[in-house]
Amino acid sequence: MRIKHLLYFIFALSGFSGLIYESIWSHYLKLFLGHAAYAQTLVLAIFMGGMSLGSWLSSKYSSRWKNLLLAYAIVELIIGLFGVSFHKLFVLQTDFAYLTVLPGLGSTSLSVGFKWLLAVLFILPQSILLGMTFPLMSAGVLRRYPDKPGSSISMLYFSNSIGGVAGVLSSGFVLIYLVGLPGTIMTAGIINIFLALMVWLLVRSIPMTPVTPGVLQAEVRHTPKRNKFYWAMLLVAFVTGLASFIYEIGWIRMLGLVLGSSTHAFELMLSAFILGLALGGLWIKKRIDYIKNPVWFLAMVQLVMGGLAMSTLFLYGSSFKIMQYFMGVLTRTEEGYVFFNIASHGIALFIMLPTTFLAGMTLPLITHILLKEKHGEKSIGAVYAANTVGAILGIAIAIHIGLPLLGLKGLITLGAGFDIVIGVWMIWFLAKKVTNKLRWISISSGFAVVLSTIFFIELDVQAMASGVYRTGKLMDGSNGKVVFHRDGKTATVSLIQYNNGILSIATNGKPDASINMGDGNFRSSDETTMVLAGVLPYLYYPDAKVIANIGFGSGQTTHMLLQAPWVKRVDTIEIEPVMIEASKNFRHKVVSAYTDRRSKFHIDDAKIFFSTRKNKYDIIVSEPSNPWVSGVSSLYTDEFYRLIKRHVRPDGLFVQWVQSYESENYLVASIMKAIDRNFDDYVIYSSDNGNMIILARPVGKIGPIQKRILETAAVKHELKLIDIHGLQDITLRKLGDKEILNPLFQSFPVGYNSDYYPVLDLYSTRARYMRKDAKDILDLRMSQIPTLFMLGKEKPDITESLNIHSSKYFEAAKRAYRAMAIRNYFLKGSFGAYHSKAPIDLRRNVELVRYLIASCRLNSKQDLYMDSIFKIAIATHPYLTVKDSALLWKRLNPKRCNGLTNLQKDWFSLLGTVGRRDARNMSVIARRMLTSNKIKSINQSRYLLEISMLGLMVQGEYAEANKLWQQYSRKLYGAGRIELMTRLLVAHSKKKKTLH
Repeated sequence: MRIKHLLYFIFALSGFSGLIYESIWSHYLKLFLGHAAYAQTLVLAIFMGGMSLGSWLSSKYSSRWKNLLLAYAIVELIIGLFGVSFHKLFVLQTDFAYLTVLPGLGSTSLSVGFKWLLAVLFILPQSILLGMTFPLMSAGVLRRYPDKPGSSISMLYFSNSIGGVAGVLSSGFVLIYLVGLPGTIMTAGIINIFLALMVWLLVRSIPMTPVTPGVLQAEVRHTPKRNKFYWAMLLVAFVTGLASFIYEIGWIRMLGLVLGSSTHAFELMLSAFILGLALGGLWIKKRIDYIKNPVWFLAMVQLVMGGLAMSTLFLYGSSFKIMQYFMGVLTRTEEGYVFFNIASHGIALFIMLPTTFLAGMTLPLITHILLKEKHGEKSIGAVYAANTVGAILGIAIAIHIGLPLLGLKGLITLGAGFDIVIGVWMIWFLAKKVTNKLRWISISSGFAVVLSTIFFIELDVQAMASGVYRTGKLMDGSNGKVVFHRDGKTATVSLIQYNNGILSIATNGKPDASINMGDGNFRSSDETTMVLAGVLPYLYYPDAKVIANIGFGSGQTTHMLLQAPWVKRVDTIEIEPVMIEASKNFRHKVVSAYTDRRSKFHIDDAKIFFSTRKNKYDIIVSEPSNPWVSGVSSLYTDEFYRLIKRHVRPDGLFVQWVQSYESENYLVASIMKAIDRNFDDYVIYSSDNGNMIILARPVGKIGPIQKRILETAAVKHELKLIDIHGLQDITLRKLGDKEILNPLFQSFPVGYNSDYYPVLDLYSTRARYMRKDAKDILDLRMSQIPTLFMLGKEKPDITESLNIHSSKYFEAAKRAYRAMAIRNYFLKGSFGAYHSKAPIDLRRNVELVRYLIASCRLNSKQDLYMDSIFKIAIATHPYLTVKDSALLWKRLNPKRCNGLTNLQKDWFSLLGTVGRRDARNMSVIARRMLTSNKIKSINQSRYLLEISMLGLMVQGEYAEANKLWQQYSRKLYGAGRIELMTRLLVAHSKKKKTLH
């Protein structure tokens, strides 16, 4: 028996590696085929189809093979060899396809067909072999241990399934973190090779059984009645597979609205589904050989399973409240994130476990029935094959018919209907010793369950659109209502109309875009990003004619791109057609997207769209959803940018929207490292307080801004509505270019985001949960040290005066407006129109300084004066032009008054040089003060060090700046975390001297 238990353990490991293959192959093939619904179906169909074919081959030929365990070992060995070499073969073949085959086919249909064929070749052979493992191991164990065959089959089913649960969780939460996709699939391959060796060693120690045990022998006679029963049971296996995978697809979509549609949430849901199957197999193990009427028992399992599946629609509303509770009590910490995942897994089990527990009994029962009826060991593979074929059909029906036509409620009802109908059919036609009364009770109960579900269950669209996994809140209708809700093939799309006039479109409960539908001047925060994504690229490529936009959202970016009258075509690539249908509700706000003849919609995955076409674009805009959404992170990878680069003209632009919220600095750095690898130059803009827009050029430097688009009347109007009235309002939003920012991003110890080492996919869900952000990057624009101005090659116009408009959604604009208030107070005598925008404490500081200068009462007030001077410097240095600063600091200078100490005079001189961007005097004065040992404040010492470094680097003295950092950093910063601006300065100080 020890050998038997060891075989169970081996088969658990086989399940572990098998589910790793399913998970990782899905990752790989979606990278190649895209994440469109038909691509998802194809991946699953190849995998499940191969499994079915392998099972069928085993059922057909295994009775001719003498040693099935040896055959099993050989199969595991070949699977393992495929596994360890998969990544290299995949990369070689896909590179060959992208660079050589696809560009030469000249036809979209031929290109898609070729990709599908290559996808089949990638995983079909291994899938066939994986399909052979269960029949071979099962029949091999039964040949060696023929007593209690039902128990053995159930235990093998449990072992394989529980191994699969561990495989899903280990690959998603451990292995990909440690070794990426290549290392994970190689790990699975090594496990298979190890298993092959173990089984081979066991086979040598197990005595051969020359005669096939009676339990596996088939009766010679083939009567019509026996054949009919055999095929009837295979039909049951087929239908239960079909229904189970309809449930799986439906539940994953349902729970995606509760747990979030991230990759980790998917893995938790999948593992919960398989765990239910495993536990069902384990429960039936000790009972299966003692069931007197297994056909009737199986029929009842099918009936109850259908009823329990229906009950998940009743339970569904509670799952939102459970998630709301956990989001309220869990801390937003690393520990809290662990418990969040545990809670998510618990919610998935709450919905799935009762039904899948019963589903886990079906295959052991069907196999046991056929073995008991003397249909032989071929029935093991045949049952597995029929079940898998049913699963393929279930997947296709769920994705392409059930979700878009029936919705979630209709889809689950359809799956339950299949289980109930097959259960009733079995009771009426297959089960023996069943009374007519029981038959009528079964059929009436089945119909009652289905009809009650149809007529009495309504899913709560308010809860489904809430995104409770992000906010911890459920919509109650008090501040808005859902006006559109539909299940598409790839996502569930909702429209929420809020009482303040904002209309928001959400995908799987996550808002993607919002627009103020009222006629007033109030605008949503999203509109600033969507409008600027459609305007900024024209500033650097004013004559663009052919444009592509990835992701439709509300349609506002497409609408803005079409406002340039010289544009010939704008191709919008959207993966979910329901998104385009829903966004029609934005009406006149995005009218050009729907009515302009130059606007073309393409329902496709972005990678598929570009890889199957030769089109070259002047501008490609990419505004996908947040990176934590499953599949979306692949639109921020090195491989995607490499593909896109081939479709942007050398002097064209690629535009990328990146969120700073629900992210971290190192995650943004991983994106920027991927962009850096593929584009010669880039420039980054802040569209508001939470979003950035990156414009990248494939070849050469990005040139200066050109104003042509700003002269277009429609664009002028839209920009004014988001508080942009001129070029200064736009340039205020510029963070910097590659020369300034790339050393900062390269300083983070993180790899570039890659399809095969998916930094974003792994860590962005955690950042979302913990409410992390990368706003430090956007806040660089507001740093009191004018690094971004001074390190760039573009020097400001010294004759220009600041003229900025305040903005509700852009903090830098508000602060620039305050700086203008201070400027006007000293240069023109009053705050004027800016009075209300200047905080009262800042106004008091400003008024105090003017009073002290005018009255020359500094002797007793010098500390108060200098404190106010510091506050004025902090409020003006990041924003005022050189001209404005020079005039301001001239007015602030109390040179005719006595009372300041020498140190205070030095501070005043330094702050004045910083305002004038005088690099040489900045470094001289700051270094003198730093070495004087008169500065007691650590914050002031840090400021002096950083100003010294900046002044030196602007003069090209990078080594000297770095030497200064090495000298003072330990004393001033220790081993603590440094601010992002400091990190930027240190990163630049490591550069070699360059000429400006």
